[in-house]
Amino acid sequence: MTTTSLQERPIQPSSSEIRVLPDKLGIDIELVVVFLSLLSLTGQSIKYLTVYDEAFGLIPLVNMGKTLSIPTIFTVLLYFMAFLLLGMISAVKLADKDQFRWQWCGLTGLFLYLAFDRGTALHTYVFKLVRGWVSGLLPFFPYHRWVFSLGLVLIILVCFYLKFFKALPKETLKRALVSLGIYYLGFLLIERFGDDFAAIYSTNSFVFSILLTLGKTLEMSGLAAATYTLLKYLELTIPEISLEL
Repeated sequence: MTTTSLQERPIQPSSSEIRVLPDKLGIDIELVVVFLSLLSLTGQSIKYLTVYDEAFGLIPLVNMGKTLSIPTIFTVLLYFMAFLLLGMISAVKLADKDQFRWQWCGLTGLFLYLAFDRGTALHTYVFKLVRGWVSGLLPFFPYHRWVFSLGLVLIILVCFYLKFFKALPKETLKRALVSLGIYYLGFLLIERFGDDFAAIYSTNSFVFSILLTLGKTLEMSGLAAATYTLLKYLELTIPEISLEL
C-alpha cells in the first residue's frame, strides 16, 4: 500500500493501478469468511459422520479451531490489515497533533498484538497474567473469562475512549459498534457456551465443532466489518490518502 497526495495523482487511475474500493473489498472479505466457514463445517461433518478422521490431512487444514489452519492464517491477515489501516490513520493524527492521536495509536498497538496473538495463542498466558494482576488490586473483580474480559473492555472504553467515540463521525461510530458487537458475540459464543458444552461433553464432538466454527465465523465477520469501517473512515475524513495495490 502507498500513500499519495491527490495533487500528484492523475484524475483517472492508470491501467497498472488497482484502487481499493471499501464496499467491494468489504463484500469480498465477507464472502471469503463464509466460504471458509462452510469449508470448516464440511470438514467437521466428514470427520464425525464418516470414517475419515483427517481425510489425508485436509480436515485439520480447514478447521477453524486449529492454530495453523487456512482460516486461522486468514484471520491473522485480517488483524494485520486492520493494524496497517490504523497505523496510517495514527500517522496522520500524530502529524496533525490531533486530540485523540494516542487513542488511535493505542488501537494500532492492540491490533498488532491481536495479529500476533491469533497465530501463537499467546492470550492464554497473557490472560492469566492480567487476571492475576487485576485480582490482586480488585479482589471482587469477576473471575470468569468472558465476564472478566467484558468488564475490562468497558473500563478501558469509559476511561480512555468515551470522548474518542463521541468525536467520531456518526456513521463511523455506528459501524464500529456493529463490528465490535459481532466480534464480541463470537467471543461470547466460544468462551461462554462452547467451553460450558466442552466441560460436559468434551471438545471431541460434532456439536462443539459447530459452536466453535460459528464463534470463529463471527470473529472473522467482526474483523471484516472493522476493516470496512476503517476504509470508509479514511475515505470520509482523510481524502488526501489513496490506497493502491
